[in-house]
Amino acid sequence: MNPAFHEGRRKARAEELQARYTGRQDVLYTDAAEYERKAAHMAVVVRDNGALMACCTVSGVETAEAEEVAIALAISQKMVRVVISDSKNAVRNYESGRVTETAEDQER
Repeated sequence: MNPAFHEGRRKARAEELQARYTGRQDVLYTDAAEYERKAAHMAVVVRDNGALMACCTVSGVETAEAEEVAIALAISQKMVRVVISDSKNAVRNYESGRVTETAEDQER
């Protein structure tokens, strides 16, 4: 969804996800962001309360690949059944089995 054109849909989707998954211990949330002063990205995995479950720094990749790494970190956690990501491309790559080597290395 385009953030500029679908604000209402985005908000409704976020509220629906929150209602469905808040409080569940088998759900993790992922994200990735580029460092300001470093040629690297941070990939993070948190619970719905913001508790950090895993993180790593990944060098030499674009944001999309760092998002895949964050999902890989989440998958590698014990007792996880649901991973929520805001990266449509990373989710699609996992669904089709086409993740990058960097992400595959994190799953091991």
